[in-house]
Amino acid sequence: MLKNKRDKTKQEVLILSILLGVLAWVLDTAFDFLYSGCASYMETFITRISFHHFHLRMILLSAFIIFGFIVSRCIAKRQKVEVELKKAKKELEQRVAERTAELHEKSTQLEALNRGLEDRVKAELQKREQQGRILLRQSKLAAMGEMVGAISHQWRQPLSTISIILQRLRRAYKVDKFSAELLEESSTEALERVKYMSKTLDNFRNYFKPAKARETFQVEKVIEETIALMRTQLENQQIAVHFDYEKKSSFYAAGCGSEFKLVLVNIIKNAKNAITYGREKDLLKKEQGDIFFYISRLKGKIVIKISNNGCKIPANIMDKIFEPYFAPRDEGKVTGIGLFISKMIIENQMGGSISARSENEGAEFTLELRNKT
Repeated sequence: MLKNKRDKTKQEVLILSILLGVLAWVLDTAFDFLYSGCASYMETFITRISFHHFHLRMILLSAFIIFGFIVSRCIAKRQKVEVELKKAKKELEQRVAERTAELHEKSTQLEALNRGLEDRVKAELQKREQQGRILLRQSKLAAMGEMVGAISHQWRQPLSTISIILQRLRRAYKVDKFSAELLEESSTEALERVKYMSKTLDNFRNYFKPAKARETFQVEKVIEETIALMRTQLENQQIAVHFDYEKKSSFYAAGCGSEFKLVLVNIIKNAKNAITYGREKDLLKKEQGDIFFYISRLKGKIVIKISNNGCKIPANIMDKIFEPYFAPRDEGKVTGIGLFISKMIIENQMGGSISARSENEGAEFTLELRNKT
């Protein structure tokens, strides 16, 4: 292809030279005509400049030859530049193709790496979710043991009362003082105790009822049910529970009521341990322990404050108490995994927040939930 271009260029130079020669001949003929026809007028002029027409003809011919040579050199130089440009273009195209192939290979490797990272991230997320479910199950089992203990305390007194009623009826029958009035009175009292025990079982069953994915529950009702489950056990350890809230309207939150009960049980258990520890270390200003619940609204959120007069949380572990399996040297201060599970339920499943701080004589936990009206 380049050879054809060169041959074509040579032909163009030859044709141009011929044309220049013809043009020189035409100009020479024209000069002869003008010189012969206007000799009388041109003689004086040519004599003055001392220049013969032959010399002028030779100068013109030389000029055209030089011009043709210059043009041919320019064309040859242009041809050389075109060849060099084509060569540079070909090299550039080759480099671009190589770079494109390299970039494609890098892109393929990057895509493979991204897929690998996505798979690793998915596997890690699944692993964490599984660990979270295991921790939640462990916490529920621990809470179940706590609830069974609470129920045993709550049932002890009613069962003792029923036993006393049966003994009284038996004694009255033996001494011939048994009557319809005594039977009616004893039966009513025994049925009240049985109803109380049945209600306790209902609360226990609702507590461990399988949770729905999402529901709206009444916050103060759930708190009252949880306190009722644990009140007897707390009273046996000389711990009083105080519950107060704004009674203008009910508090409704979005989430799972049974899992929120688990959060409350963990915090109550933490308060009970803190009060017990405070007694052992002689930190309580009075013998009785107190746990306070208070509900309010703030900027469209439900705020629940749970405080106790047990002991303060040391500043050096304040930011660690919600970590899984964290247990300080004095284990009475916090409850290990329970607070981590509580944080996970409140923040991940209910879209709220939970925090803790030391205040006055003990610790205070603050829960913020979305208000569902």
